[in-house]
This record gives sequence, C-alpha cells and structure tokens, in this order.
Amino acid sequence: MTRRNEPPCDDIRWNNIHQYLNSDAFGYLPDVTITDTSEADWGSLLALIAASTWDSEFIHGSSADSWPTATEFLDTSDDLTREVRVHPSPDILVIVRPFAPSWIEFDLDGREILDQARLDVVCDFVAAVGRHLVKPTVLTLELAAGLPVFGYEPRADRVVRYVTAAPQLD
Repeated sequence: MTRRNEPPCDDIRWNNIHQYLNSDAFGYLPDVTITDTSEADWGSLLALIAASTWDSEFIHGSSADSWPTATEFLDTSDDLTREVRVHPSPDILVIVRPFAPSWIEFDLDGREILDQARLDVVCDFVAAVGRHLVKPTVLTLELAAGLPVFGYEPRADRVVRYVTAAPQLD
C-alpha cells in the first residue's frame, strides 16, 4: 500500500504519455473504465461525485435535472439521454453515461489534457474514483483497441502507467 503522504499519481509523467492523449493516431476521446460493477457501485460513484468539491450536474434529455439515484440513472426506459458532467477542474470535463450496470465508463477529451498540471487533475480523479470503489479504474485509448495507458490499482493504492511503447496500429 502507498504511504498516505505519497502522491497516488507521481509515476504518470506528461513527457511519457502526452502522445497517447491528443493524437490523430490514437484518437482524442480516451475512456476511463471500471468493470465488474453493480448498481451499488453506481450509487457509490454518484454519492462520491455529489459529495465532492467537483462541479457537476445531471443531464436528463437535454436539460439539467435533480441529482439521480443509481436506479434512476441506470433506467433508460424513457429513451432520454442521461449523463453526469463532472469538472474535476474548470478546464477538464468528464462525462459519465449509463451504458450498463456491470461497467462504468467516463468519457474525456484528450485535447483538454494539455500539460502535467491537467494530467495530474485527471490522475487524481481516476485515483479518487478507483479508491472510493476499491476497483481498478483504467484509462484506455479510443482508436487502439482499448489499449490501457494508465489506471488506478487498488492493491498498490496508486495510479500506474501501463503503456511503455507506442502500439502498432493497422
């Protein structure tokens, strides 16, 4: 386990991964994914976001709505779009959409991650979510078959870098 005074993201350096986050080759919209989730995990995630200092709002259809329960968020019977928009900082937008109860996915725009400071915000967000849910939370590339770039590992209690060399694209 990481010591409490050790930053959870200090191994993720802009110089080593910027080419993956904002690229014609790899795509501009990386995903952050958590697998093997349940409705209870969704509820815990929504509670974390609501209790955090992050700016956030729930969009139902095309307008803001009151904060949902996990059951309400996961219920797509009315065919209206549901998403939670989270700003872990004013310059970074993370969008959560309910694709399935069994996995959670966040969408990011890699073009917003311009430097180490913004990368740190994303890493801290990934660590906060992963630590809260006690589940691996992985950032993958849009156009490279879900290649994992970095993610929160509960056993290490830190964000670790997975990619060490540029993937081969067809």
